[in-house]
Amino acid sequence: MTPLASVKFDDDRRDYAPGDSLSGRLEVTTMPHADAVVVKAEFSVLWYTEGKGDQDIGVVHLERLWENRSQPAGEHHFSVRLPLLPLTYHGHLLKIHWLARLRLDLRPGQDVLVDEPFNVLAGD
Repeated sequence: MTPLASVKFDDDRRDYAPGDSLSGRLEVTTMPHADAVVVKAEFSVLWYTEGKGDQDIGVVHLERLWENRSQPAGEHHFSVRLPLLPLTYHGHLLKIHWLARLRLDLRPGQDVLVDEPFNVLAGD
């Protein structure tokens, strides 16, 4: 069985200012008698562009959580200081998105990706 995974932000916030701390918890649960083995679990915070031209991506935080664990249930708290740029942007030709990503690499050859979007917005 495939593990169930989630990324939850503290206070269910979705909007952050540049330089804020993004914090929350990662949860991985498995069903009894699951035979999935997590080869690797990673947590990252990143931004990416979409629109005209080449796609850009910037990883601002990458953390290896564990490796080679059967029954990969657990909880992990995170806190990441966000950079000042880039800001979330939704224009006609270009969009800049932010997300927190939990990636589980499973044996045999499966991946579980959990992406939780959020915004980095300038204050008034």
